[in-house]
Amino acid sequence: GDCNNHPSNGLCDTQENMLGPYTASNANTPIKTIAQAFRESSKYNASLNIVYEEGVQTQSSSTSGISSAVTAAKSADAVIVAIGDAVNTCGEWGDNDSLDPPGEQLALLQAIVGNVSSSTPVILVLIHGRTYTFGAYNNNEILKDIDLFFSAWRPGEKGGEAIRDIIMGDIENSGRLAQNWPRSVGDVNSGSSPWLQEIRGKWVANSRSA
Repeated sequence: GDCNNHPSNGLCDTQENMLGPYTASNANTPIKTIAQAFRESSKYNASLNIVYEEGVQTQSSSTSGISSAVTAAKSADAVIVAIGDAVNTCGEWGDNDSLDPPGEQLALLQAIVGNVSSSTPVILVLIHGRTYTFGAYNNNEILKDIDLFFSAWRPGEKGGEAIRDIIMGDIENSGRLAQNWPRSVGDVNSGSSPWLQEIRGKWVANSRSA
């Protein structure tokens, strides 16, 4: 299927995560995942062969599904890697000492990027409630191999279709970031934040900046 297999109130967790924790969702909420949005599109369902692999579960330590995801990615013309937060990994009283994606999602991304051809576009889509780092220990080096970085936040019940349309160029991506994006957890509330420069000192674009 196109969904992780953890039914919750009529929706699988992939669908729940697109709504986030501040919603009253139920089985009647019409949510399509990104894969479903492509597969059920009258414009693309005949011309594209959509292959879905779970890879890893959001909060699991298991990496057993990574090899299948890598195999699918290696045979694809383009790869969409969708990772992010579960309903309970970002919210009130949900502080973290790391800004890397929960579970083994970074390992999934590293495995795919490290094994696909350099000519294969890799699109990274985040379904999330907070900014992420991607291996702050090496200054997020993996992002250099990402062709399109798409921060969708919690996109809601029409998020699957919106993400599809933006990726395919059917609509303009008019969204803009409303905050800085830290390179490491140490950047948070530091002088590297443009909002704190006035009280924390001049922002210098060096290895400590965001």
